[in-house]
Amino acid sequence: MSARPQGPTGLEADRPDAPAEAIRELLSVLRRRIWLALAVALACVGASFAFLSVRTVSYESGAQLLVTPLPPVDETFVGIPVLRAVGPDAARPTLTMANLIDTAAIDRAAARASGVTEAEVEAAIDIEVVEGSDVIAVTATASSPEVAADIANAYVEAVIDVRGELVDDALEARVEALSSRLEDEAFADPTEQAELESRVATLRSAIDGGDPTLSIAREATVPTAPIEDPPWMVLAAAVILGCVLGAATALLRERIGSDRTLGQAAALEGLSVEVMGRVRPRDDRSGVRSAGIQALRRRVEIARQHRAGPRTIVVAASGVGTVLGSAGSELAIALARAGSEVVVIPTVAGGHGSGTDAPDLLDVVMGEPIESALRADASQPGLLRLAPPSEADASHLDGLGEQLGEVIAAAERVADWVVIETESLLDGIGALLFAPFADQLLLALDPAELTEEASAVLGDRVSVARGSTEVGLILP
Repeated sequence: MSARPQGPTGLEADRPDAPAEAIRELLSVLRRRIWLALAVALACVGASFAFLSVRTVSYESGAQLLVTPLPPVDETFVGIPVLRAVGPDAARPTLTMANLIDTAAIDRAAARASGVTEAEVEAAIDIEVVEGSDVIAVTATASSPEVAADIANAYVEAVIDVRGELVDDALEARVEALSSRLEDEAFADPTEQAELESRVATLRSAIDGGDPTLSIAREATVPTAPIEDPPWMVLAAAVILGCVLGAATALLRERIGSDRTLGQAAALEGLSVEVMGRVRPRDDRSGVRSAGIQALRRRVEIARQHRAGPRTIVVAASGVGTVLGSAGSELAIALARAGSEVVVIPTVAGGHGSGTDAPDLLDVVMGEPIESALRADASQPGLLRLAPPSEADASHLDGLGEQLGEVIAAAERVADWVVIETESLLDGIGALLFAPFADQLLLALDPAELTEEASAVLGDRVSVARGSTEVGLILP
């Protein structure tokens, strides 16, 4: 087959009007393939509608906490678990607090306040330090905008409450310890006792004040839009993508048009060859496709009436053992059953009787008498066969020319019919080697499997065969 034509390259592609020609070609393809392009585009839009119908919409709402660590010199909260600004790393207290507020106790408190489960709070909340600041962002994600805002606000409030309780408990324990000391210890120095009483008073005043290093900087508000792209944007993207894919599919389909299959009517019209018969899957117990093969037998017998003496038929098919591939052998069986003497000469390696040491066509060409080379078919009286050639022998048949004619003439002397089985005209030119010595060339093929390129090659080879013999078709 000839190579598939390629697009413009080299200087041809560099012509000044190349872009304009490309656009004209695209528009022309779209006009021819408009339904294909529309189908692809509509499929994309339909897929986007299906996606939107099952998509889960989510909303985000965020609140913020401000971390204000105590200075290192503060003595009020000595021994109390609060953050202090210690060391050169100013971001360290905020990072520490972000880890301290991610606890199950706070999840439980937020769940009670927002009316959801603890697991839902844990899945919804995301805690992150705002870079370059002392702010902690608490973001809640939910399927409802109101629920998202409620969870975010409930969480920061729970942080304040839980941290406050922790600090208050520590203060109360510290006050109780210092008060016990005042009651149990007799101070020799009144100043020391006064300082201790002052510290107890200071700590007692801080109780119920919560964590002094933590406060709510911003409450969450109800979001007005989901975090996902809006439906109109999804549909617009689907339309654009569909148009692009539709055009690309149309161009691809056009590009491989040389490989697309032709309809049977178009293929036959291009060949202009008479249909001699049709074969179908085996329909009787004898193994012969009776209806189609018998009709084919009658057609070739009618054609033989116009010529006295033996008749030679070349059947060109591919696929040994397939519906069309064994058409030649089964035509020979049908002719033998009708009372004729038939010689079958296979020229393709494989098939009936392959793998034997019996003489094949090349042996006869090299001098083996055809009478001694032929073997009777045990399943059908009147049918004689040469053995199929080996792969090596089959490759030596090309170029034998007149020697093949002598073999056919010798076969005609011992039979009424000579059926030569060759490869398809699409697979090689074996049939053309025998055509000059045959009365008819039958092409067993399925037009629905012909590509445009293959049909053109077949047409050229059929024209060559017509120059020396009649050509007919065997169809499925």
